[in-house]
Amino acid sequence: MHLKSLYPDPPQNPSLLNAYSVLAGRPGVTDWPDFTAHVEYHTGKKYSFKELCARINHLATALGGPTSLGGLGLEAGSKERIGILSDNSSVSCCCSRMSSNSLTCPLDRTT
Repeated sequence: MHLKSLYPDPPQNPSLLNAYSVLAGRPGVTDWPDFTAHVEYHTGKKYSFKELCARINHLATALGGPTSLGGLGLEAGSKERIGILSDNSSVSCCCSRMSSNSLTCPLDRTT
């Protein structure tokens, strides 16, 4: 038996979609007001949404930038693995995961 929802079908996903694109890569995100997006439990330090996006973009640039410019040259489709060693900081963990997610599809890091 096949049941049909009473609601309309959801729109199709874009062909290049990942967690980073959903969080920070959508159109209009730069127009949002800055707000607290993360608070570290142990220190109480607050990070705004724009600060988190900047940290994620800087780390993604270091991971995916060409080796001739000091980056690691990682790119989508390569069989490379990323190992992350950081202090006991929730923001470091969050940013490292999101930056590695951002490398799974092409995106414009010029903004």
